[in-house]
Amino acid sequence: TAGGHVDDFIFTYDPTSEEACQKLSRMRKRFEWGEWCEGDKFTQCGVEYERSRSGSLRLSQERFTEGLSELIIPRHRRLTPMAKISDDERTMARGALGSLQWLTQTRPDLLTMVSFLQSATSADGKVQDLLEINKVIRLAKMYSDGGLEICPIPIEELLIVTYNDASWASRSDHSS
Repeated sequence: TAGGHVDDFIFTYDPTSEEACQKLSRMRKRFEWGEWCEGDKFTQCGVEYERSRSGSLRLSQERFTEGLSELIIPRHRRLTPMAKISDDERTMARGALGSLQWLTQTRPDLLTMVSFLQSATSADGKVQDLLEINKVIRLAKMYSDGGLEICPIPIEELLIVTYNDASWASRSDHSS
């Protein structure tokens, strides 16, 4: 299996398979690579990977999550939750939401909340939205050990399943 992000690649294979080892060797010879990490536990692009003895692969961002900080919202602003946010607050919100968006690659449980907050703060953001961003950050940190587990499936049991995150009229203005 191979995956890539910009100029970072990841390969997983059965090290007992001669064919897989040969293919990986050819790949390594064909291209010029920087650092090459091997093993059952490593970090790539901020995502922590760990392979278990059963062959499953766990992806998490625990260290990244622990580094998230809540937005600083002065008391007088917290007391006016329906007030519009300032340009500085919008910039602060976008930074926090960008970090949370990065986290959703291993924490899909946060995806809907982050998506709605990105829409809410884009034009008519309210102080309440900033308070909600802090709630999502607290939730992410509460379950910072969350992540994804990819389990090996025998080829004869393999199914292709798709899903989408489409919605209809789910926003407060009834748009999608």
